[in-house]
Amino acid sequence: MAFTDITDAARLSLVYHVDTYPESCVLSMHTGLRAPADQGTLLTAFSGITALIDFLMPACTTEKVTYSEWRTAGGFTGWHQDAAITYAGTFGTGAAAAHQLALVFGYRNTSDVTIALGRRRNRFYIGPPRTSVVASDGLLSSANRTTLFANMQTLDNALSAVTPVGFAGFAVVSAAEGKVMTADQFSCGLRFDTMRSRNQHVPESPAYVTIT
Repeated sequence: MAFTDITDAARLSLVYHVDTYPESCVLSMHTGLRAPADQGTLLTAFSGITALIDFLMPACTTEKVTYSEWRTAGGFTGWHQDAAITYAGTFGTGAAAAHQLALVFGYRNTSDVTIALGRRRNRFYIGPPRTSVVASDGLLSSANRTTLFANMQTLDNALSAVTPVGFAGFAVVSAAEGKVMTADQFSCGLRFDTMRSRNQHVPESPAYVTIT
């Protein structure tokens, strides 16, 4: 199954705050639906992302993780939160870089060429980063990027192990197309971006790896 209706999509979100900043941060990714009985298991699996990004992060505290589904009924269109768990854990260590900085991590579909490329990719922000992972040239090291790719594959495996309804691990959602698609590649550059922006001022060629 290459793609299906957006109502077969779910969104997982991690809400956390950096201990030295008052503002909450949200990291969200898409996957396929899970049955109600499996949503708690899926949220627990997703909460493991804190350990997988720990090496990039300053001292942080998790507030909750949530599961949402796309609804188109009753005069409502969009994401509707169905489940949440409080996960009052900590991760990361050390000082934070500027709160506006974040690493952009992407995932995309490469096979459904009838759909415009811009509608076959999603991304999320990881940040603000720990100061020690920002190199003297202001970039992330290639070694840390390689580690991140491997860790996101670990997350994809963990999510896929929770019985899916449709897509298992990372999935690409396009609201414009009204579709959810398989994600078959991760992408990540080395440049830190401004969180919650579409900054395109500095061109960059990211690396791509196949999701296995």
